Amino acid sequence: MNDEHDGPRAEGGHERVATLVRSVPVRLIEVSRGGCRLECTNWVETGTSGQLAVGLQGLMRVDDVRIARCQQRVGAGSVFNVGAELLRTRRLGRRTVRMAVRRIIGSGTAEVV
Repeated sequence: MNDEHDGPRAEGGHERVATLVRSVPVRLIEVSRGGCRLECTNWVETGTSGQLAVGLQGLMRVDDVRIARCQQRVGAGSVFNVGAELLRTRRLGRRTVRMAVRRIIGSGTAEVV
């Protein structure tokens, strides 16, 4: 029996699962081993989780992030300063932002492409 409060069901009685994705262009201002400061033209709610994809040292690096704060920059129109925590949801791999930061800090260079 399918109660109207159960939510949508696909054939076979399995729940349908969906993900809502929104792309927010950002500018990387600062990055450290644990987080980064971004700048964007959209307000992003604190607590929002997502993925940060950025070109560092010639490779596209991707890491999971959680927004820690978002504040409109005074006198800059609709520009927002965003603080994002780099989450440790997957193994530290060659194509993660965290690995690139580790290598940059270790070598003393700071190349963002």
